[in-house]
Amino acid sequence: MWRVPLPFEDLNKIHEYFSHEKIQCLLCGRWYKSLGLHLRQSHQWTVKDYKEQFGLPWSRGLNGMGTRRKYQRHAHKLHAQNKLLKGCQDEEHCNKLHRVGERRKIPAHRKYLSKHMKKLGMKRGQPFEPGVCEALEEMGFTHTQIAKLFDTTQSRVSRFLKRGNKYQQQEGGTKWP
Repeated sequence: MWRVPLPFEDLNKIHEYFSHEKIQCLLCGRWYKSLGLHLRQSHQWTVKDYKEQFGLPWSRGLNGMGTRRKYQRHAHKLHAQNKLLKGCQDEEHCNKLHRVGERRKIPAHRKYLSKHMKKLGMKRGQPFEPGVCEALEEMGFTHTQIAKLFDTTQSRVSRFLKRGNKYQQQEGGTKWP
């Protein structure tokens, strides 16, 4: 009998979950090329609920590697024929393309981030430190993730990283360029 697993808490296990030719439904244990339709028809679940329940990244599609490679080949073919959509046609079209729902850090990312924060000797919400910000960027963290650590905005972090030499540290706090 199939037992529904607990949410993923390790990035290596998440990578292993997505590495098979087909993807396994964590609700029933069956294997599929793609899970979206199965989740709706068999379990009445949305992809959002499924990813949230099992701690899967929002940025990954629920497809096996076989399906993913098929989509990649098709995209490369369209790109070679110059038929891929390039940019937004108008503001409404752009908003539709870039519509993003709520995105939360998955438990595995929180654990990974905490581990690196400890390595760098920092705590959540501490004053902004340029060296730490640059180190986190080199480790592959996004500007949004870094901003959340320092309780600031993503645009401020991006501005600092692009214009690091204009950054000024003043007595009693940080002054942004």
